[in-house]
Amino acid sequence: MRFIKNIMCKNYDIEEIEILVNNALDRLYYNDRYLLEHDVNELSITHKLARYLEDIFFYYDVDCEYNRIGDIAKRLNRNLYEKYKGILGYKIDNILKEKNNDKLAKPDIILHKRGRNDQNLLAIEVKKSDNKDDNYDRLKLIIYTDKDYGLNYKYGLFIKLDKDNKLCWFSDGKCISYGKCISLV
Repeated sequence: MRFIKNIMCKNYDIEEIEILVNNALDRLYYNDRYLLEHDVNELSITHKLARYLEDIFFYYDVDCEYNRIGDIAKRLNRNLYEKYKGILGYKIDNILKEKNNDKLAKPDIILHKRGRNDQNLLAIEVKKSDNKDDNYDRLKLIIYTDKDYGLNYKYGLFIKLDKDNKLCWFSDGKCISYGKCISLV
């Protein structure tokens, strides 16, 4: 299977991805409700979700907290954030003042091809229902999917793990599911 995984790459459209991600989330809620109900660390939850995604998206590598482009560290360069001030307004300064310069870019979960930068299908950021600070994760998804930034993720997904399972999809540096997105500011 590993050989096939390295030579074949399915080009999913957003509708297919949304159905498959919802299937993985259904499995998470059914099989791992304990993790969600007992305030377990977010990393434990994203690990389980990644396992379910791996079963579904078998053409891609599914990794948690992956921080590489080939052999070099993937970084979010603070100097390049200026472009996004128009999207988030003055509040971007509030978001960034507590963040390090050139912070490593490591999405909670990614679907990609390891060692390449041209097959980055999906970057996912997950927040538990009790976490109130979603703006930085949303900003990262805008950056991850912005073609000008160079991280080359086709889609981004913000998941708020709560009873409504809020999903917010990103592509080309913008939110593309306005009806489901929570305000960025």
